[in-house]
Amino acid sequence: MAKKIIIAGGGFAGLNLAKRLSHMPQFEVTLVDVHNYHFFPPLLYQVATAFIEPSNISYPFRKLFQGYQNVRFFMAD
Repeated sequence: MAKKIIIAGGGFAGLNLAKRLSHMPQFEVTLVDVHNYHFFPPLLYQVATAFIEPSNISYPFRKLFQGYQNVRFFMAD
């Protein structure tokens, strides 16, 4: 029986933990976040100056984990 792990928040720490656990089939991982994407704010100024597109600093959680059987994502508070 797999152990269930819930990760609250998809920031850098939550994302890295989910990625590490995604390779371990003995765990069922659930990532919960208010948004459905990971956002990289240090590059926000480049979006504001039209140097890069907003899609370059945000990435959907479901797309990050689509190949892993033991990772799920829920959007919630």
